[in-house]
Amino acid sequence: MRAAAALAGLALTACSPQALATDVTRAAARNVVANALGVQYPSAQSELAATCLVQAATDDEAAALARDIGVRPGTVTMDNIRALAARPAAQDCVAARGLPPVAA
Repeated sequence: MRAAAALAGLALTACSPQALATDVTRAAARNVVANALGVQYPSAQSELAATCLVQAATDDEAAALARDIGVRPGTVTMDNIRALAARPAAQDCVAARGLPPVAA
């Protein structure tokens, strides 16, 4: 009974407007990063690498990346991508997927 109540609580939390907004923002950030990494990786690999980088980003960093959705990434965005790529968690994630290091 307690497990069911805990799962119901988690389901309600996952459906909150804030969680939904965070998910949408992170998806947009992944799109921006994947497009920026398209020079280095084929499409499927750029998506994998982008997921690693966005997982390493804070919510504020993801929001900053998401602002470039639909436009060519500027200097600040590329700097942000490079900073994320330098983080050990992102590097470990990229390596675990068998990709070469991100050289954004």
